[in-house]
Formats: sequence, structure tokens, C-alpha cells
Amino acid sequence: MMLAVPGSKSSECQGASVRGCVFLPTFRDTDLLRENYGNRPAIGTAIDFHVYDDNFEGEAHDEIKRLCDENEWFYHATGRREHGDILADYSDLESWNRLCWASMTSLAENYDYVVKLDTDTLILASNWQEEIAGQLHGQIACAGTLEYHRPNQAAEFQKLAQRRGYSFELRESMRHLQGGLAAYSKGALLKLREMGFLEGPQPFAEDFYLSYACEILRVPFLETKTVGSWWHPYRPPLDHLVGLRAIHPLRRTEWESFLAGSCSSVV
Repeated sequence: MMLAVPGSKSSECQGASVRGCVFLPTFRDTDLLRENYGNRPAIGTAIDFHVYDDNFEGEAHDEIKRLCDENEWFYHATGRREHGDILADYSDLESWNRLCWASMTSLAENYDYVVKLDTDTLILASNWQEEIAGQLHGQIACAGTLEYHRPNQAAEFQKLAQRRGYSFELRESMRHLQGGLAAYSKGALLKLREMGFLEGPQPFAEDFYLSYACEILRVPFLETKTVGSWWHPYRPPLDHLVGLRAIHPLRRTEWESFLAGSCSSVV
């Protein structure tokens, strides 16, 4: 899928204009999309937002289209037929992983980097993407928060890779980028597209898939300092995150309640 991106936004980086975009899938979480992203024009002043509607109910389609119109986001319907709950059914996420791979590698045709965000990512500062743009400008790399898993959690990906003739070593500690807020440069995504999607049963989400594919391709992992993402049960306490520009996972109402409580305690 080739995209026409009229008047796409860019930020200045090392004296050059760098164009980035957000890949933001939404599925049965329209209220969270509205809460965390709606009516907040400042967060998209230097980067385009591409919202991918993965719902299969007409009412949800209409609401997401309305939000896209109001916020000047690019709207995409994924076209996937009725499917299970991607947040709960982890028996096989091949179709979901393919959607993320195909969408992001397609967006790379027109952008220097692509940031994958979840609807429960809260952007706190209008310049949230500047570190990412600087890290990925002119590079073949990916950037985000590193997580580490046991080798048995990567065993199924190893099988996919071996069927395609790739060597993927299981080590004592397997790293990947946490998927709620992760970025990939144009060069990295084009290498992923050239590699092609690895088909087969996949009991893991897109953050595993994309990260492990980048490992095979020797794409460097860069750790971000001003934006952070953690698996829900392991998110640090909110008072440890005050200096960040974007946080995953976090609801806007939760953050505002925390700030209100902090102010009242000081008083």
C-alpha cells in the first residue's frame, strides 16, 4: 500500500528535515483513543498520526472516522474480518503481527521513521518525539524500552526463522523492544520488508516479532531516555516517571489524578 502524504509534518534534526509518523492501531478501545489523544493538537505538530481501525463494528468505524477528522489524523481501515480479542487471545497472533509488519513497512515509504504507539500510551510533552528523531535520523536502527525474556519465550520464533533458513540463537536473556511505544527507522523497516513476513503460528505479539526479526537482520537497538514503555504489571511508580515526555501504559485521567494529588500534598 503506497500512501500519499500531502503536507506531511517534519522536525529539524541536525540541520536536516526529518519526517516521522505514528502507527496507532485501535481495537475496541475507542474511548481510550479519545481520552489519550483526542483534542490535543500540540502532540502532533511535528509528526503525522496514522490511525488503523481494526474494529469490525460499524459504530466503532464511524466514531474513529469522526475522531480522525476532528484531529487531522490519517484514517485507515484494516479490513480484517471478525477476529478474537487481541488483548486476551494469545493462542496465535500471526494475523495481528502481519498487520503491524505490513502497515509499518508501508508507512516507511514516505517517512524517515515510524513510531508504533498503543492507545494506552500517554504523550505528555509536545516535543515527545525529538529524541527518537535524533536517534534514528540517517540510521538503520530501532529505539525504545528494552525488555528481556527467557529463551523458551523465543523458541516459537526460532522455529519460524529456521523454516526460512535464518539462524536465530536462543541465549540466556532474549531482548526485545516493549511494543507500546517503539520506533523503527526507514532503513530498518525496508530491511524488514525485504526479508518478508515469516508465516506460521505465532503465540507472541508484534513487539516480539519485529524485535527478533531485527535481531536476525543485525539492526541495532537504541534505548530511549525521555520516553518509556513497560508491560502493564511492571510499570514503575508514577512519581518515578515525572521527567518523561511519553509513557506507556498510562491513562490521561490517571495521570491527571496523580498530578492533582501531588499538588495537594505539597500544599
